[in-house]
Amino acid sequence: MRLKSLADFTGLFRGSGEELNYQECPVCGSTNWKVYVNTLTGLWFCFASQHQAGGRVQTDEWTESARQELLALLSTTTRPAAPEWPEMELPPWMPMTPLAQRYLRARGILPSTWGSLGIVEMRQSPRVLVPYRGPLGRLIYWTGRAYTTWASEVPKYLSAPGTHPLYMVPRWEHVESAVLVEGPFDAIAVWQATGQHTVALGGKSLSKRVETDLRKLVRKRVTIMLDADAGADALKLADQLMDQYELRLVTLDDGTDPADTNPEGIRKLLT
Repeated sequence: MRLKSLADFTGLFRGSGEELNYQECPVCGSTNWKVYVNTLTGLWFCFASQHQAGGRVQTDEWTESARQELLALLSTTTRPAAPEWPEMELPPWMPMTPLAQRYLRARGILPSTWGSLGIVEMRQSPRVLVPYRGPLGRLIYWTGRAYTTWASEVPKYLSAPGTHPLYMVPRWEHVESAVLVEGPFDAIAVWQATGQHTVALGGKSLSKRVETDLRKLVRKRVTIMLDADAGADALKLADQLMDQYELRLVTLDDGTDPADTNPEGIRKLLT
C-alpha cells in the first residue's frame, strides 16, 4: 500500500512536537504507536521492528492555519506521549578544579564552551561530567571522563545507568541538518569549530532508540563523520539512513577522530 495523503492514516493519534504519532500503521498493521508523520514536511516513518520504513505524503493542501489548528486540538484533547527519556540528576559534582580545566583546554575545549554546555567535575573523583540535555532542556543522561591516568584503578569512562540517548549540541531541537559523530567530545569539537548542530551516537552504529530520536529531530541532511578506523561502519550507517536523508560522508586521516582534529581541520573537512 502506498500512502498518498494524511487521510490514509486512520485511528487514534496524538501530538508529538510538530509530528502526529499514530497508534496503527496502515502499511504493516503495527498497533504500538510506532508511526510518526511530520506535519511540516509530510515525511512519515514506522519504527515497528517488522517495518522500519516510511515515505512522504502530499501536504500541498495543508494550510498553515490548518496545521496550527490541528496541533492545538491535539495538545488539548489528547494525552501527550510519555517522554522517551526520563529526567535524572547528576551524581555529586563541583566546579572544575584547575586540573580538570587544564585537561579540557588540552583537548581544545574553550571555557565558554564548557560553561554553555554545563560541563562540571564529579565530586571525589578525577572526572569531567558531561550532561546530556534532552527535550525542554531536561537532564536525561550523563557521562564522566577521567582526566588523569595516575590512578590505575580509575576506569576511563563512567556513565549513567541504563540505555544511552543521543547527545546533541548545542541543544536538543528540530533542525534541517546535523553532523553525526561517535562520542560527546567529538560532538563538542565539531560544534565549537563550525557552529553546526552535531549529534553523538554513542558509538559507531544506531540503537533503535537513538535512531528514533535522530529521525524525529533532523529533517533533511546528515553528514557522517566517524573516527578514521570506522569506514565500514560509516557506509553501513549511510545505507541505514539513505531512505530519509541527503547524505555526505567525511573521511578523517588515519588514526584520528574529530575530537583530536584541530578546529581549522574540522572546518576544512565540513566546507
